[in-house]
Amino acid sequence: MSPWLARLEKLVRPRLPQVLQHWAAAALTGLLLVLLGLLLSLPIPFTNYLFGALLLLFALALLERDGALMLVAWLAGAASVAVFGLLSGKFAAMAAHGIDLLF
Repeated sequence: MSPWLARLEKLVRPRLPQVLQHWAAAALTGLLLVLLGLLLSLPIPFTNYLFGALLLLFALALLERDGALMLVAWLAGAASVAVFGLLSGKFAAMAAHGIDLLF
């Protein structure tokens, strides 16, 4: 396990701290994490690994205070929410009929 952790430590390190210190960064991160969690709970075939990997990417960026990795996580998270959120029939139905379809 040690070689894998050594490689991970080379990739993930504290950088660009100004990206993570703004209140809007915390709000965007929270929103994307909630949306990814909702998408993870939907029965969309073959997407659990993708959403799980994105959540792990957010976790690593937050734990290591890595602003550059957080920028990558924001872009990848927003792209996946846009693509799978718009293609998901459940999200389209929620947008058309309101949130009452959840219950």
